[in-house]
Amino acid sequence: GAPAKRINRFITGVVEDHESSNGAGSKNTFLEKLFLVMKSEKATLNRGRVVGNVTTLFAAGTDTTSKALTTAMYLLAEDSKLQHELREEACFVDLNGIALKDMYRRLPRLKSFLHEVHRVYGPPLIGLKTRRDDIKFAGTTLPRGTNIFVLLNYISNHKSNHVPIGPSGKEPDQFCPYRFLQYSANGDLSCSDPNNKSGAFLGFGFGARKCPGRTYSEVLSYLVLVSVLKTFEWKLAPDHPEVKFHNDV
Repeated sequence: GAPAKRINRFITGVVEDHESSNGAGSKNTFLEKLFLVMKSEKATLNRGRVVGNVTTLFAAGTDTTSKALTTAMYLLAEDSKLQHELREEACFVDLNGIALKDMYRRLPRLKSFLHEVHRVYGPPLIGLKTRRDDIKFAGTTLPRGTNIFVLLNYISNHKSNHVPIGPSGKEPDQFCPYRFLQYSANGDLSCSDPNNKSGAFLGFGFGARKCPGRTYSEVLSYLVLVSVLKTFEWKLAPDHPEVKFHNDV
């Protein structure tokens, strides 16, 4: 569409400016790091590939994270009880200088909630794969070069033994913010991590081509939500229409 073309033109201009100036004044940018890696490894990418990499970074780092945060904010506006529980948890966490491992440990309810947001309402609805060779599938042969669309949200929301039912006993096709919570023998509350290899949690993809920015995106989501929860209380307007999420393809 038109917005994508504008972004492409803009990033192409940035790449051209970098090439013409030989990288002067941009030593700490992603673009400069990309060119340095190519130079050190004696590899080359044409301009289209460079523009594509920068565009992917821009799109993955803004649109997908903002969608997850917007969804989380709406769900908390709908559920005042859950919002109160997460606020009580967040109020005891000082974000200044806290280690990531310690932050995750001290925010089990928020961690479970964000896992479920990414599982059910993950930004990527589909994944595109192109076959490098022929493959037999469902009694037929898909030739080399066939584009295969993987329905990520369908897989994540499908009934699976790898998706815990949580304390409320809700099936995978239902949203449950407490799904990944678990209690130890002495009563301590913690949050389990989803099984990425099973295909039951595909918010960030899986395998060799999984999202390299997952940690950054998750940390950003924690920092934003903890900061907002500690500062504000929000709810939907009385006449606010219901927002229907369409995750099917």
